Amino acid sequence: MAVESETRHESSNYEDADNTTANINSRLVNPFKGMRHEQMEEKIEQFMKKTEIDEMFLDLIRKGAFLAQDSQAFEHPRDDGLQLKADERQALRQEDPKTGNKWNQPWIMYALVGCCSLGAAVQGMDETAVNGAQVFYQYAFGIDGDSGNNPGIRGLVNAAPYLCCAVLGCWLTEPLNRVLGRRGTIFVTCILSSATCIWQAFTQTWWHIFIARFCLGLGRRTKECYHTNIFCRMRSGKY
Repeated sequence: MAVESETRHESSNYEDADNTTANINSRLVNPFKGMRHEQMEEKIEQFMKKTEIDEMFLDLIRKGAFLAQDSQAFEHPRDDGLQLKADERQALRQEDPKTGNKWNQPWIMYALVGCCSLGAAVQGMDETAVNGAQVFYQYAFGIDGDSGNNPGIRGLVNAAPYLCCAVLGCWLTEPLNRVLGRRGTIFVTCILSSATCIWQAFTQTWWHIFIARFCLGLGRRTKECYHTNIFCRMRSGKY
């Protein structure tokens, strides 16, 4: 009997823990769930005061808050006089997985995805190329095997672009943009990245290829890690 009682007690504790987790997850998904209309209006008023958003956007904020609370909030007449415009209803239908078309997006968004993908592809091409090349250059430069400092030298050569990013490339991003502008910075770093890739093909020693790859990091990191990400963030707020 004592064992059965203890088992039931443990089971009850597990159920309570599951319910607590479910309640927390529910609040995270919909923090407005269960709030009365008066509470919602109070929260909206506090938000407007805290953010100092122009009063002209008040109705828009209210609509968004009530829709966040209940996606069907405007399917029936409301007592507060809020109504959705025709274009707002169309936008909601477009976002609904049941009635919308996920491929019906602005063309500039597809261009954005393409640009971000190319930014990642350039980095991936270099990583893939050096992964294949090190099978051969470690023997040509005498840094093969596990003897002495050879493993560390191979790692240093492979990591050279990222080392440059940490100690130099990232820190030069802002000064280069101030002096050359965004387009100028992209142009110069693209030229540098192309030149250092060709440079690597003519190296004769491990320290020579290390220098070439370090300079590659100066161009590649400044260009890819900053400009592609900034462009993505600038455009994402428009959709």
